Amino acid sequence: MTVAARAPHRVVGYARQVATVLRTLPGTDLVGLYLHGSAVLGGFSPAHSDVDLLAVVGRNTGEAGQYRLGTAVGRTVDRCPGRGLELTVITAATARTPGGCPFEVRVAGTATGTPHVIPGSGHPGDPELVLHLEVCRRYGLAVTGPPPDRVFSPVPAHRLREAICGQLDWALVQGAQGYAVLNACRALRFLADGNLCAKVEAGRWYLSRSPHHPLVAEALVLHQSGDHRELSGAGARFVADARDLLLAAQD
Repeated sequence: MTVAARAPHRVVGYARQVATVLRTLPGTDLVGLYLHGSAVLGGFSPAHSDVDLLAVVGRNTGEAGQYRLGTAVGRTVDRCPGRGLELTVITAATARTPGGCPFEVRVAGTATGTPHVIPGSGHPGDPELVLHLEVCRRYGLAVTGPPPDRVFSPVPAHRLREAICGQLDWALVQGAQGYAVLNACRALRFLADGNLCAKVEAGRWYLSRSPHHPLVAEALVLHQSGDHRELSGAGARFVADARDLLLAAQD
């Protein structure tokens, strides 16, 4: 199945609305807008999944421009067909050479809440952003702009492993059982074959190798039902073991 066929029509339609806002906002210099996350990897659920977008602009917009851009996009959040919007805006230079992963602005919000706008000016950058860049390069849907592989450069494997380790560290402290265990499955899938996949697909992949694994089978049910129960001791050990394997691969 192609990316375009996999992406839900309502999500693509909403992403086009965001693209229109970005194109018509003075001084934005939009290069392209790319849909990533579960909408292109599979497993998108309107009740439980965010709409993940990565916008690329030609140049730094400055703090005032970042707020203006974020506020304009934030006005569309009430139309978002998923749980909420997660938009990050970066420059074309960052798409080609991530470095410390600076961003212009981030917008996060749900249909019922006030959008949260985080300007990138003065921010040290987000190392985990490399995962979004690589997912966009491999699987992203160009809502507007050139094909992703003409905008995003390949991210070295060691940087992807570092970012995945960061996600697992966060999951050990903050993650719910379903999220954390499936994220560990995603890490193990990347170690096995370099694939970056959705959490649900990762869980199913793990069960194909270890049928009826109770922890992973439970995690799939919890994640797909929206149950955010706390990470158990067994779940934490599973995540920590995946993290240890990633660190060993780093060495």
